[in-house]
Amino acid sequence: MNQSNDLWIEKYRPTSLKDYYIDSDHFNKINEWITDYKNNTKEVPPFVILHGKPGIGKTTLAHLLFKEHNIEIVETNAS
Repeated sequence: MNQSNDLWIEKYRPTSLKDYYIDSDHFNKINEWITDYKNNTKEVPPFVILHGKPGIGKTTLAHLLFKEHNIEIVETNAS
């Protein structure tokens, strides 16, 4: 990508969950995982895997959710 596209992407990237569109079922599922993980109410794995096509907002969603819940982000890249 060239720099002008990168700037556009960053300029219009959602900065809060209210600015991000996600299906309520998917949002509730991941929000339940975060709540259970933070409260140790269930045995939940200490990680979550978001998958999908490139460019659909997986990284943005992860950053917004974890920021909202004050959880440290550790990123890995399989490539």
